[in-house]
Amino acid sequence: MSVLAHTNVLANTNVLANTNVLANILCFVLQAVDAPSLRGSMPHDHPFQRILLSRGIFPEDAVRSRIKNTTDRITGREIHIDTYNVLFTISNYLLGRMVFISNDRFVRDAGEVYGKLHKDPVFKRSIDMLVGYLSKIQTGRVEFYIDKPVSFSAELAGSLREILSQQGINGDAKLEKNPDARLICLNTGIVASSDSDVLDETGLPVADIAHMVLKDHFSLNLPDLGSLLS
Repeated sequence: MSVLAHTNVLANTNVLANTNVLANILCFVLQAVDAPSLRGSMPHDHPFQRILLSRGIFPEDAVRSRIKNTTDRITGREIHIDTYNVLFTISNYLLGRMVFISNDRFVRDAGEVYGKLHKDPVFKRSIDMLVGYLSKIQTGRVEFYIDKPVSFSAELAGSLREILSQQGINGDAKLEKNPDARLICLNTGIVASSDSDVLDETGLPVADIAHMVLKDHFSLNLPDLGSLLS
């Protein structure tokens, strides 16, 4: 079956209800657009594919709502950052791991790094890239929300406060037991996250700041699941 036929199947049937079928088709389509890490034969229930599906394909109503609420106009505006969510996406790109554009237009990664990167130079570079970008575009106040239970979070908060001060950025880094819940409850500013729950439940505009940072530093050619499935 051709790539066009595969994408037509996705667009015109209820194949989303069958994750096994979708995983095989999606793997085929991504191979066709030269996604090296998906080449070769993979079982349809491979963990990588499950991650790709859960982070890359969303229902149409959620996609429409998220796109409607998304903004890239953050200059001069207060911004609240889902710290690990953003930094891990940037870090995974720098590490050469799979990063893609989901069908809701947000950039996500298929990495499972969690708290493992804190001492890696790549993580420090991700921080510098993010804060440097915020300084460059002259945002308003910046608030970083950090998962308190994750190892080295207090150290990260201290580092971010120091970097903000050095860059002359008005802001803070806050340790939170549940950053997602805190972000959802905010009523001013812009929320920067690609977390599905945050995107769907916040009443504020949302920004894909990881994508903005990466585009500012690199000529990106990321697999675009939304385009592939349209």
